[in-house]
Amino acid sequence: MSAAIEKRVGKGGATRPPIGLLLSIGDKTTSRGGREIPTRIDWIRPKEGQLEQYAQAVAKYREVYGEQPKQLDDIFFLSNNIGDILNIRLMAWGKSGPKIVGDTNYATLPREEWEDRAFAFDDEITYFPRSPADVKADIRDTWNGEPIRGQLTGPDDARVKKLEINVECTLNLCLPKVMGFGTVAQITTKGRKSMRNLMSAINDQWAFFQGQLVGIPFRLTVQPAKISHFDQESRTYMPTTIHMLVLDTPFTVQEAIDAIRVRREALGAGQPMLGSPESRALTEALALPVAVEEAPQLRDEPAAESLPDALLNRIAHLEQQVGDAGAQAVLKGVFGVESAAALSQVDAERYESMLVKNVAPEDAGEGEIVDADFESVLDNDGDEIEFGGDR
Repeated sequence: MSAAIEKRVGKGGATRPPIGLLLSIGDKTTSRGGREIPTRIDWIRPKEGQLEQYAQAVAKYREVYGEQPKQLDDIFFLSNNIGDILNIRLMAWGKSGPKIVGDTNYATLPREEWEDRAFAFDDEITYFPRSPADVKADIRDTWNGEPIRGQLTGPDDARVKKLEINVECTLNLCLPKVMGFGTVAQITTKGRKSMRNLMSAINDQWAFFQGQLVGIPFRLTVQPAKISHFDQESRTYMPTTIHMLVLDTPFTVQEAIDAIRVRREALGAGQPMLGSPESRALTEALALPVAVEEAPQLRDEPAAESLPDALLNRIAHLEQQVGDAGAQAVLKGVFGVESAAALSQVDAERYESMLVKNVAPEDAGEGEIVDADFESVLDNDGDEIEFGGDR
C-alpha cells in the first residue's frame, strides 16, 4: 500500500469506539399473517437495540431532532481515515449476530474500483456457525465453535443466496448534541445509490480539506429519488420513488472555516493542531500562527511551469461567476496559492471542477432507468432491510 493510500484509509487494526446509537432509514411492518416485512421510510430512525441498550440515546435524539427527522445537520467524524468512517463489505446476519463477514473493506479501494469489486462477490470470508448443523459434514465432528474461513467465488456462489449475503455500507459518525465522548453512531444501508453517494462525498471532502475530516461539520439527509423499472407484463418502464442517503457540508467554504474556528475555540484549543492539514490549509483564512518550522509537502507532483491557455480561460470565466471572495477562499484555503496560474495541471483541473459544481450544480433529472424487474430494483436500492434484528 502506498504512503498516500495508507494515510487516506489507515492501516487498520486500531481499537474502534463502541456503538452508542444505531440509525436507520428502514423499518419493519407486520403483515396480516404476523410476518415482519422490511419497509423503507423517508426519515432517519433511531433504534433502541434488541436489549434496549441505546434507549437513553434514542430519547435524547428525539429531544434534539424530533420524531421523524429527514436531516441531521451537525454530524462529525472521529477519524481522518476513510476506512474508519466508512465500511463497505460483504455481510450476512443471523438473529444473534453476523454469520458472514468479508475480509475487504471496499471503501478503502480507489473510487473507480470499489463498486465492481464489491458486487463481484469475490472475497475471502469468515463464517460464524451457530451449531454443528451449520458446519459441513466432513468437519462437523471436530468443530468446537471456531469461525470457519472460506472464499466466495461470485454472485452465483450458492452461499450468497442461502445465507443472504449482501454488500452493506456502514457510516460511523458522532452526534455532538446526543452523544458523549467515546462512542459512535452507525447507520447502515444496502442501497447502491446511497453507497455511491457516501463513497463519493467522503472522498471529495477528504481531498477538499486536505485529509482533515475530524472537526469538520457535515450533514446527512434522506433524499427522495425517482427511478424507472421495466415491467415485464406491460412491457413498459414504470416509475417508482426510492429514498437514499446524501452526505454534504451544511456550510459554504467560508462558513465551514468559521465553524471550525468556533468549534476549536469551544473545545479550548486556542491554536490549530501542530502540523495538521487543517492548520496548514486554513491558517491564512483564520489569521492564526502555525508553530511549525517547515510545512510538510502533501503532494508529490511538481507544479506545472505553465497551464494551457484554454484551461486558464475556463477558470477565469468560472471565477467571475463565483466571485472573487469565493474563488480566493478555495485557492488559499484548499490549495494555498493566490492565483490559479500557480497551480499544477492536476490541481488546476480539480479547482475547475470545484468551481463548476458551485456555478452549475448537477441536475438529478427524472431518475435513472434501471433494466430490472420491480422487486430487484427495490432490493438493489433499498436501505437497511433487516432480517436478523437490530445490530
